[in-house]
Amino acid sequence: MYDDTGEGRRPVRRDPEQNGQEVPLSDLRRDGALPVRRDRAPARPDRDARLLDVEYALEYGLADRDECWQRLPARVTSRMADVAGTIEGWFARETRRGGPIEAMAFGHRALVIAVPRARGLDDDGHQYVLHRYEFDASTLRSAHVRHQPPRRTPSSGAGRSGAPDGGPPPRHAAGLDPDFVQTLSGLPPRARALLEGPYLEHDDVVLRYDSFWWANPDEGDLRPFIVIMASARRAALGVGRRLIPPGHDRSTAHWQLTCWDARVVKRTER
Repeated sequence: MYDDTGEGRRPVRRDPEQNGQEVPLSDLRRDGALPVRRDRAPARPDRDARLLDVEYALEYGLADRDECWQRLPARVTSRMADVAGTIEGWFARETRRGGPIEAMAFGHRALVIAVPRARGLDDDGHQYVLHRYEFDASTLRSAHVRHQPPRRTPSSGAGRSGAPDGGPPPRHAAGLDPDFVQTLSGLPPRARALLEGPYLEHDDVVLRYDSFWWANPDEGDLRPFIVIMASARRAALGVGRRLIPPGHDRSTAHWQLTCWDARVVKRTER
């Protein structure tokens, strides 16, 4: 169990809007930034104006990721940031309405997942286990994917399917459930290859995987869109945005993603 009371070090990102200077992520107010911690949750923006977590907030009325991050015990978020290093993707969400928070941070040094356990010592009345996948920093790599297909016409067929031209269905990494496979299948082919390819090449069994997104229901805009996968030997992150322009549907959605991959050298749970 995690019980470190140290404040740790805040993660940073080189921000192009600040002339390439390193800026603490908790001070940035844009997509990808960790929210500024406050003594109490900020007033909610207008519901129609903010991005919503389509899986949770719309269906169950749960809190958004900034508010969830702020509700995590300070010792947990501090340790997550310290272990992960420079953050490239993160999420935080309620496990149930008004319930404990689970969170993930993928950085340049590690993938860290905070999972609530039985009620115990931490600030919100729960203990937290940190699942840490620490990287060989020299193996960390990233690639950008920009996918902007034209909209479909009547002669272009019924859209993308899992088995083009009636061939065999694509192979997926071992350990994934059908729902997550469906999420991956909606990504551009190059993004799928970047994220899953190393696992298929080395026959790695995925031990942990998850997805998270917010959505503007009127525009089909998922921002941010996040997927993570981790095995005993490697970890991967896909983070970015999906937009469905006018005249398009999900099969011709436009994507901007960054795919990250690193070799795992140490796994711990505490």
